[in-house]
Amino acid sequence: MKNFFFIAFFFSGTILFAQNSDFQQSNNVKLNEAFKIQEHNCSLIEQLLIANLSNLKKAATTTEPVKSAFYKELCELYKNFKTANHNFNISGLTPKDNESIQNFYNVKLAKIDSLYKLRDSSIPINVITENTEDILKNGQISKEILDTYKEPMHDDCKNMNPTSGESCVSYLFRKFTSRSYQIPEFRFTEQGVQIKLFMKLIIDRNGEINLTHIIKSSNYFEFDMEAISVANRFSEKYKFTPAISGNRVVRVMYACPVIISVTGIN
Repeated sequence: MKNFFFIAFFFSGTILFAQNSDFQQSNNVKLNEAFKIQEHNCSLIEQLLIANLSNLKKAATTTEPVKSAFYKELCELYKNFKTANHNFNISGLTPKDNESIQNFYNVKLAKIDSLYKLRDSSIPINVITENTEDILKNGQISKEILDTYKEPMHDDCKNMNPTSGESCVSYLFRKFTSRSYQIPEFRFTEQGVQIKLFMKLIIDRNGEINLTHIIKSSNYFEFDMEAISVANRFSEKYKFTPAISGNRVVRVMYACPVIISVTGIN
């Protein structure tokens, strides 16, 4: 499967503020207001993560997912956080102002990421599963099921390479993500870093997409939230012909990867 390539930035290391933060002492009124708004957004995200620490710890050590209601609330907070990033696009900033912005995000994102730990990378993922009665214990679909199985389809898959081995759902999700994923701002990283997560998509018996949760996290708050945002838009855009196994319509689950490969630094 092809990777999604992005230029991405995330924080590596820890930069601490002095007690009197530079951003609080800026002479730029707009910059002070931008810090105030984003400080509030970060506090709300931290409070929600702390309130759900027990669920997060459980999800990090088992295959049990974090509840969808938690994701929904977290995504709303991320949307506000992402919108507030634009408040820092201010003309006339001094080098000291830019340093304060970088330090502010370094500290805030490091704290949020330390709270946001959803999935241990060692937990295995089954790429495609059917109903539980159709799956062997090792996660492989039986030959009997494969012989009668017809996967969900969409007209946009007509140009897909039939020998690629990629499903129609995975193909469209990969193409959609490569166009729609927006790089998280104010992240700083080295070259050659690859960030990977898996989204769980369920195609129901009506051919509609039910997004449930991330089943393997990148452990970076913004990267996961952006992936959920993209997957939500994907589920609104596409409706498939449902999967068929034997003579019955069945529900099917896909674990779709989102891979962000760092190819350079701006």
